[in-house]
Amino acid sequence: MDRASILIWVGLLLAIIGTILSFSWNSILDHVIKTELPVSPTSKTYPLWEESIVGMDLYFFNWTNPEELKEKNFKPELVQLGPYRFKQVYKKINVTWNSNNTVTYKRIRNWYYDPENSNGSLTDKIVMINVIPLTASYIVRSWSTFSAIPVSSGVRMFGKTVWITRTAEQLLFEGYDDPLLTIATTLPGLSDIYIPEDKVGWFYNRNGSINFDGVFNVHTARDDITKMGNVFNWNFEKNTPFFDGKCSEVKGSVGDLFPPGQTRDKSINMFSPDVCRSFSLDYFEDVETMEMSGYKYVASKSLVDNGTSYTDSQCNCNGDCLPAGVFNISSCRYGIPLFISYPHFYGADPWYTTQVNGLNPNADDHQFRITLEPKTGILLDLKARIQLNLLLQPSHNVGLFKGLPKIMFPMLWFEENYQLPRREAALVRLLVLMPTIGLYISVALVLVGIFILAVTILPMLLQEGHWNFFNRLKGKSCDMIANPQTAFPKRCIKSQDKEDVTLPEEEILLNNRRTKILIT
Repeated sequence: MDRASILIWVGLLLAIIGTILSFSWNSILDHVIKTELPVSPTSKTYPLWEESIVGMDLYFFNWTNPEELKEKNFKPELVQLGPYRFKQVYKKINVTWNSNNTVTYKRIRNWYYDPENSNGSLTDKIVMINVIPLTASYIVRSWSTFSAIPVSSGVRMFGKTVWITRTAEQLLFEGYDDPLLTIATTLPGLSDIYIPEDKVGWFYNRNGSINFDGVFNVHTARDDITKMGNVFNWNFEKNTPFFDGKCSEVKGSVGDLFPPGQTRDKSINMFSPDVCRSFSLDYFEDVETMEMSGYKYVASKSLVDNGTSYTDSQCNCNGDCLPAGVFNISSCRYGIPLFISYPHFYGADPWYTTQVNGLNPNADDHQFRITLEPKTGILLDLKARIQLNLLLQPSHNVGLFKGLPKIMFPMLWFEENYQLPRREAALVRLLVLMPTIGLYISVALVLVGIFILAVTILPMLLQEGHWNFFNRLKGKSCDMIANPQTAFPKRCIKSQDKEDVTLPEEEILLNNRRTKILIT
């Protein structure tokens, strides 16, 4: 086979390969996703899954007019302080890989204060509701006056004020002593209440705790990619003991893994031990982040609805059905009258924002949102924002709270923020662009193949005629001699037959005549 024939076959092969690949890149990407994204001890996603760093900005509401509490038409004046910035390190421990394609683990969270990027100091003094006597009053709110006498006496002796002043550090991780907490279990009626801590603090004993977040059992997606990251059970149960109905269901992602192939018409679910339940996020819009297209999801109002807009949210009331906008988590926080909402009561009933001064709810600062790369389901960006509130209300059993107004008091709110690290983001971009890059490669192969065919075949057709072209494809070799009696001026003669070819006399004369004309 001569050089021209080889080039022709090479050109054809490149064009065919390019055409086949142009239709195959999406299938190749799907195969890579199904084989590389599921978590296993040897997967490339394992290091990022095992340990991740999440920022946290925390804001306190400082109560500036507590002395006016018993005045008519009282409204708390609140001043937001912060952010107090922390670095959170999430690490999974006691990891066990199960035969049913799930993984069981505990999760440690360590917080590291970042004073340089904080607006304030952990020594800042903050005034807020005195949570222990408030909790005692909340627990006995439905008791008879006689039954509540021991608790009322204990509050009168040890919980002398409705408000307290403590440093930010004490209110967060250090904790502070409260005499009422110390004697609480000795009071009749409270002896059966589980009190896990010896100090009071919103994050007391949580820094480095191996037990607070519980035990997770999560799908690895080795057998079904659509289950990636979904919680199979929490603390070995498919339902939490804190709520009724759908509010008790354990489902969705814990926030680190989501199934690939996300669509705009489908909500996603998350489970958080911080709020003791699952909740949904709805597709909001397409966004560009980290040089990639993503789907932005925002937390549904169903998390803080009271059943008015979402029937399944009736279980949010949990004994205290208030206007929509808060969710009662007292049952999973040892009876504390603790309610969660979005920061500044964003999206809540106006009843909450009209009770206090100093709030300014807006979507940019207070919306709970995440961004996913839809093809892979990889988390690109996170702004998880939750506010903690205490319900202050009058009590007929505890003198300290008699005659007080009913107000949902904002205590603090925090934002957990995360962005996919640059190195991993570059790999995701490459993965997502694979079909586009592959298409360019396929087109290039086809064009190169066509070019090789063109520069090889056209000269052969023009100089030798189609018969020699097809003979070359068949691997035959021949020489050309003049043949004026055919449509082509030359005809192919095999090399071994060349000496035996004798041209007719008239053909020789005709050729000579043509030669003379050309010379002239």
